[in-house]
Amino acid sequence: MTTLTVNINDKKTEKAVKAVLDALGLNYSIDKPQTLEQYNADLDEGNAEIEKGNFISADQLKTEAGKW
Repeated sequence: MTTLTVNINDKKTEKAVKAVLDALGLNYSIDKPQTLEQYNADLDEGNAEIEKGNFISADQLKTEAGKW
């Protein structure tokens, strides 16, 4: 299997490339960059988990990793 990364800057080109891939019967995935709002929401969610005490220390992580 070969992975091909194509950087597309406009919707028209994206649509054309997807049409070609579909016509060839190729599987593909589309990665959309995370927005600043999504990034900040993820940080807020993580901070809320920490405030609830839902975390482990680095020492606890090392102990758990040693069991793997």
